[in-house]
Amino acid sequence: MPATLISVLMPVRELSDYSHQAISSILGQSHSQIELILVGQAKQAPPTQLRPDTRLRWVSREEPGIINALNTGLATANGEYIARMDDDDIAHPDRLSAQLDHLLKHQLDICGAQVRFFSDGEPIGEGNQRYASWLNSLSSPDAINQSIFIESPIPHPTFFAHKNTWKQLGGYQDNGWPEDYDLLLRAWQLGLVMGKPKEVLLDWREHANRLTYTDSRYSKQAFVNAKAATLCRSNDAIRTNQRPVWIAGTGRNSRYWFDALQDNGVQAEGFVDLHRLGIKNTKRQKPVLSYEKFGAAIENRFLVIALGNDDARVQCVDWCRSTGMIEMVDFIIA
Repeated sequence: MPATLISVLMPVRELSDYSHQAISSILGQSHSQIELILVGQAKQAPPTQLRPDTRLRWVSREEPGIINALNTGLATANGEYIARMDDDDIAHPDRLSAQLDHLLKHQLDICGAQVRFFSDGEPIGEGNQRYASWLNSLSSPDAINQSIFIESPIPHPTFFAHKNTWKQLGGYQDNGWPEDYDLLLRAWQLGLVMGKPKEVLLDWREHANRLTYTDSRYSKQAFVNAKAATLCRSNDAIRTNQRPVWIAGTGRNSRYWFDALQDNGVQAEGFVDLHRLGIKNTKRQKPVLSYEKFGAAIENRFLVIALGNDDARVQCVDWCRSTGMIEMVDFIIA
């Protein structure tokens, strides 16, 4: 066995109490054949307050930004396997060994982990609790594939894969949307197999300075842009406008989808919504049909379900299935 089997990449903007907790949680792993690569600012000297440990390495990123930091770490990793870690989270002691075992046992290309949100201040909100519950429900490759257009199904700080998988994906790319979701969408498009052990292996810290809240690349519109670009790349009939695309819903998310499809050269034919008092007949100068009219009149249709309300989304999925439409073939939940 090589001295370093697993390399862990941790970008660090500046060392803090959070950083030291994150570092300790990795150096305290039950799997000892590891190296922890801390990626600092460009041309930054190693901080003097780092704890002495031969498994700890400091490198400076070549260019500004999180994507350059991650790619710098990938390029310098010595391990057969490479894992991600954020500098404000806490890994459980068996995280890396559990992920390695699960990846090998189930012949996965990418292994994630279940998470628990925590905070030093305010209680975790209901929205994040629902989000964690949804993430943790997705453990099998099939469940992850079916959910790929809803949101990123694997938390970024839990990514774990063989170095050849990282090379196959070409590392991280800057396309104007979340770099972690972009990597998973490209993995899905390549047919890579993704899964998670059924146990919580990471405590995911919630705080106001997370990139999710401060970087425009993590906006709702940016997420939709990533999904639309992937859908158009992966489906020849949609990309060439040979299969009409309709959008379920008339709210903000549906408007994002209409615009994002148009940016990728695909013109959505219209919108589908419940027939109710006051509903508009057009949206973005396209027709708005009831489900009854949509189901009876449109052949070879593809439906993007862009409904924000959970109950409405479930009802729409049930309706699609009742008409013989197949998920990921005739419709996606987005």
